[in-house]
Amino acid sequence: MKSVNSYSTHSIRVYRNLAVGIIVRFLSSVAETLIAVILVVYLLQVKGLSISEIGLVNAVYFFTVLLLDYPTGVLADVIGRKTCIALGYSVKALTPILIMLGRSLWVFVLAEVIYGVGTVLISGAEEALIYDYA
Repeated sequence: MKSVNSYSTHSIRVYRNLAVGIIVRFLSSVAETLIAVILVVYLLQVKGLSISEIGLVNAVYFFTVLLLDYPTGVLADVIGRKTCIALGYSVKALTPILIMLGRSLWVFVLAEVIYGVGTVLISGAEEALIYDYA
């Protein structure tokens, strides 16, 4: 049986981790929303894509997330949640490089597929990790 002191320390760590997780998730969502808005303008004015092409690129991202959400949750259970989160952020880091260097619609589509894979690697694993520590 745990002593009162160790239980209190554990509870404090759990609440701190939950608070940090919520803050990080919120700031990440705000940053991704701002980036999405800027990306539309960038693809439209700098890269010369049409609105329909930008819509296609965006649709590919959402389809990738829809298609891979469940399998990556299983993958997180197999390889570990922390590993899956680290892999997801590493994969997502490739997206800005592809977008900056890309010159065709298909490079931007590939970038959004990669971004979608990174997103689903992170999302379920992050939530499960927070749940595990609660």
